[in-house]
Amino acid sequence: MDYKKVGLFLFLVFLVSCAPVYWELKKSLREPGEKLLAHPDKVWQEYACAQQKLPFIKIIKYEILPPKLYPGEELNQHFEYVFCPAKPAQVLSGTLYRRIYFKGHIIFEDKTPEFELKPGKWAVDAFIRVPPEAKPGVYFLEVFFKASKFTFKKGQNFVVKAKK
Repeated sequence: MDYKKVGLFLFLVFLVSCAPVYWELKKSLREPGEKLLAHPDKVWQEYACAQQKLPFIKIIKYEILPPKLYPGEELNQHFEYVFCPAKPAQVLSGTLYRRIYFKGHIIFEDKTPEFELKPGKWAVDAFIRVPPEAKPGVYFLEVFFKASKFTFKKGQNFVVKAKK
């Protein structure tokens, strides 16, 4: 018997069974709203902003936790961005939209007018409860930011499972 393969198999089974606990733990460490992750001066150096076309904005992370859930449960939409402004301490103001699609149609939209992208590295978290009457299937959640001369859009699928 190959004990290394058996051990590896058991370890993988353990990891898969712990995934929901991991997602819930990760989600519980987040709070709704914005959080500064890195000072603007550090971001300026790390992303070589002096050599970039300014303003420089990059979405560096986007995730939905958990990726599978039941009707009535809550999901966390998390994204991180870096922003190097053209002028010191400048912000970029626009409207932030969150949209959920099901079978190609928008079934939920939330908008935050006058949302500001700020210099530095920031995390933005929102928590959205899946309605108890949600049908099982594949959904798509996107974040969309629109300012006068700049837009970005990121999205990811999540799955609503049949009721327990």
